[in-house]
Amino acid sequence: MSLSSSELPRSSIVALLYIQALRQGLALWFTVASGSMRPLLGIGNEIYIEPAQARELRIGEIAAFETPQGIVVHRIVQRRKGQTTIRLLQMADSDLYPSWIEAHNVIGRVTAVRRDTACIDLQHPLARQMGAITAYIRYWLFRCKRHEQPSSVLHTCSRAVVHLQNRWIQRCCVSSLIGNELLIKYETFEQEKQYVTTE
Repeated sequence: MSLSSSELPRSSIVALLYIQALRQGLALWFTVASGSMRPLLGIGNEIYIEPAQARELRIGEIAAFETPQGIVVHRIVQRRKGQTTIRLLQMADSDLYPSWIEAHNVIGRVTAVRRDTACIDLQHPLARQMGAITAYIRYWLFRCKRHEQPSSVLHTCSRAVVHLQNRWIQRCCVSSLIGNELLIKYETFEQEKQYVTTE
């Protein structure tokens, strides 16, 4: 059953406005509200989502997509291109349970993370490379899991890969240039922050 805008809760209306803003090309800051992308994206971290379409996303990038629960951000671990459509396989960094998302649900990509005073540039070449390596390894571990391998060992390996990636990104991808640019945008959009879930 569909609801009119007057019957929707206020938070749902606000979430729809933010989704529409992203779809119209406006990049926005959001606050992470769950821990499925830890340790790279922790609860309370601020993330910068820039508009993007499914065909623009690469394996390893963190996509933002629309779900009935709101905006979710997870890593893309596989792509399937049909004759007219693209489907993306997304997976949280905290587990080995991927699911397919359709191209029309994609609204953007996470390009930066703010933690206290540090700003991590996820478009930095090393961050992109580490994201892709993480995605390929974790997808391979997921495939091993499907073939009756011990899941506790695979989960431990998966977590090790994620933590190693996070350590390298934190050491090498904090950029003062992107930090200054995003600081200006951060101040501009401070009033427009919205909570986003990663689960």
